[in-house]
Amino acid sequence: ELWITIKNGGVWKGEFYNRKKDGTFYWEDATITPLLDENKNIVNFCAIKTDITQRKKLEEELKVYHEQLEELVHQKTIALRESEERYKTLAENTDDLIVIFDRNFRHIYINCTVEKYTNIKTKDFIGKTHRELGFSEEICELWEDAISKAFETKSKQHIQYQLPDGTWLDWIILPEISEQETVKLVDAFGRNITNMKKMEIALSNALEKEKELNALKDQLIATISHEFRTPLTAIFSSVDLLEMFGDKWSDKKKKEQFEQIRRSIKKLTGMLDDVTQISRLERGKLNLEFEKTNLQKFIGDTFKEFQILFGKNHKLTKAIKLSSKYYYVAKNALTTIINNLLLNAVKYSPEGSSIKLTVEEVDNTLIFTVTDEGFGISKEDSDKIFDEFFRANKTSHIPGTGLGLTIVKSFVERLNGSIEFESELNKGTTFWVKIPITNEPENES
Repeated sequence: ELWITIKNGGVWKGEFYNRKKDGTFYWEDATITPLLDENKNIVNFCAIKTDITQRKKLEEELKVYHEQLEELVHQKTIALRESEERYKTLAENTDDLIVIFDRNFRHIYINCTVEKYTNIKTKDFIGKTHRELGFSEEICELWEDAISKAFETKSKQHIQYQLPDGTWLDWIILPEISEQETVKLVDAFGRNITNMKKMEIALSNALEKEKELNALKDQLIATISHEFRTPLTAIFSSVDLLEMFGDKWSDKKKKEQFEQIRRSIKKLTGMLDDVTQISRLERGKLNLEFEKTNLQKFIGDTFKEFQILFGKNHKLTKAIKLSSKYYYVAKNALTTIINNLLLNAVKYSPEGSSIKLTVEEVDNTLIFTVTDEGFGISKEDSDKIFDEFFRANKTSHIPGTGLGLTIVKSFVERLNGSIEFESELNKGTTFWVKIPITNEPENES
């Protein structure tokens, strides 16, 4: 099914049991999509996977709990039918709660376990309703509705509620049906499900996180499918031209095509890096690698490499003002922050315009400033620019994943820093990243 779906150009989604390199098994949710060229030919595949082992484990535990509760009710129902004496023996020797009600919601019988949860003496329950015993209006209404339905419909009812001390109770309510097919009384079997509720909350959180990740996957696939097509097409075009005319072209002409291939591969690599980083950041699995660093040299090297790759059509300058030579920094995070801010400035500024990187130390804080003379950011877009995949209308024609600033902000927050910007349409934008200086080496996971 998987192969048939993706071979025909479709996206396959599913869950399966997989094995890690160390031999342990885990559950995985996967989305596999084919990447197409402009002629709709499949040139590659993209797989985005999520570990859902915890969610599967919680689901199985909840299933076992419900099965156990149903079995408890079944056993006690049999005991009730066989003999009242055996029923009461069973009822008084269990950790579960057992209550019998009449049609007027009065307690006819309770076992001793009920007393432990309510701090109301067993004798004080008998002949009284929940209202007379001072239970909350919400709990009274739940019981009255369930008991009434059990009498009227002769069917099993189910309720849950939380006691003032935070304990959650789960009840199954069964009608006692006489030989004349009338309901004489109703029996209620309860269990402390506080731990189960915690599991349900954990499961709900896991499902919500999974939902967010699935939305992220869908957006990633849409972005990758669209953005990968242009550089892939350029690569295939250059390869075809080299194959057909390479032996006739001059070295200069061939070099131009090889440069086109390199640029396209660099774009693909950059987009894949964005996708990988945002995925790992979402899962909290992107480590910060702190080390003692000659910061001026490191920034200089990073800037120079960027300038070689992307600075041909812009005037790139830098200014570094640091009071020390060595700093403990997360080099992988700083590289990403600097490159993404500079790349944004290049992409959204006209050719020939100036872009400046400034790095300085002020009040035990490193401040990275990138200023451009680009298109600027409108007021309506200002609140969205750090959102995943956001692309301003004015720049939607410019290639990109819409993840760069999201990644920058995530790294800055991991470093306990802040990011701000100021912009004016058609005049330029300035971004400031402020990161507290780390005085001792850290190993962060």
